[in-house]
Amino acid sequence: AAHCIEYAHLILWGQVRPGEEFDADCEEHMSWVHARAEERAQQHGISGVTYQLCQGVVKNIIPAIASTNAVVSAACVLEVLKLITMCASGL
Repeated sequence: AAHCIEYAHLILWGQVRPGEEFDADCEEHMSWVHARAEERAQQHGISGVTYQLCQGVVKNIIPAIASTNAVVSAACVLEVLKLITMCASGL
């Protein structure tokens, strides 16, 4: 589904609306991309194109929970590594 969104955003936008700057924060622009991506997905029998997915793909949104978990896990592993190797004299 994401490739249908990218096709609408990167290729169709320039063909259908040449010279017009795409603004991911403009609801009208996002609705246009969503509609074109849905059309392309239906042509190829692909499901799952939603407005929220369009926003995530176009704006490159990374889910905050996953990235926060990765940072916290890395910090925990670093502290355990310090304990095991006795690198931290204060512990």
